[in-house]
Amino acid sequence: MKATELRVNNLVLTGGNEQYVVSIDIDDPQDPRINDCQEIAYQPIPLTEEWLVRFGYSDTNDEMYNGNIWMLGDDIHVSPVVSSTGIHGLLIYGYLKYFEDVYVHQLQNLYHALTGEELTIK
Repeated sequence: MKATELRVNNLVLTGGNEQYVVSIDIDDPQDPRINDCQEIAYQPIPLTEEWLVRFGYSDTNDEMYNGNIWMLGDDIHVSPVVSSTGIHGLLIYGYLKYFEDVYVHQLQNLYHALTGEELTIK
C-alpha cells in the first residue's frame, strides 16, 4: 500500500490495530509518511462481509443480479465477487472491477468519489 492511495480518514492497519489516517506527507518521494510514520508501517485492511456490515451495508438477495447485493441506503449498491480466499472484485451499478485483493480504503475512496461524503463505521 502506498501513501498516495490514501486519503485522510481512511482506515488502515498498523501493528495489528485499525487506525484512521490523520495525515499524509508525500513531499519527499523517498520517504512518504502516514500519520508521521513510514508508509511501510501500515497495511491495508482486506474488505470482508463483516466490514460491509460495519459500514452499514445490508445484505439482500436480488434475482436480477443473480446474487447478493450489499446496499448502503438507496444510493450505493455493491455486489462483492467472492472466492474461497475473500473478496476479489466489486460489481458497482453494473460496472465490474476485478482486483487482486479489495481493501477497506478502496471502498472508502470509491464511496467518497461517488457521494462526496465519508464512508464511516455505523
